[in-house]
Amino acid sequence: RNQQPWEFIVIHDRRILDALSKTSGGAAPLKRAKLGILTVMRGDCAAPVMAPQDLSAATQNILLEATACGLGAVWIGVYPRDERLDFVRSVIDLQADRIPFSLIAIGHPAEAAEATTMRYDPDRVTHLR
Repeated sequence: RNQQPWEFIVIHDRRILDALSKTSGGAAPLKRAKLGILTVMRGDCAAPVMAPQDLSAATQNILLEATACGLGAVWIGVYPRDERLDFVRSVIDLQADRIPFSLIAIGHPAEAAEATTMRYDPDRVTHLR
């Protein structure tokens, strides 16, 4: 349907980034980030049941592009946790039909990280031939 149920709020304001760093235990990277992006799920889309998948893909694409640009980026989950949704809304004024989905902290990494495959588990992959 190509519903594109997203909006993006790019946050440069240090005070807002510091406040959002208290969204959850995993939001601490916002304290050091040069900027943050709040992905927002629109409530007026044609197929709202698919919107979380669309926003997840959009968030992942932002992370991949940040990495391709030599930046560090961290996905900070907001949706569907009510306490996180409410907290983000207390910091950033959103329309009632706009739902905070994820926060992304973006900056220059302090050190280069080596790629790892430790998390790959071949037992979780099935090949149908």
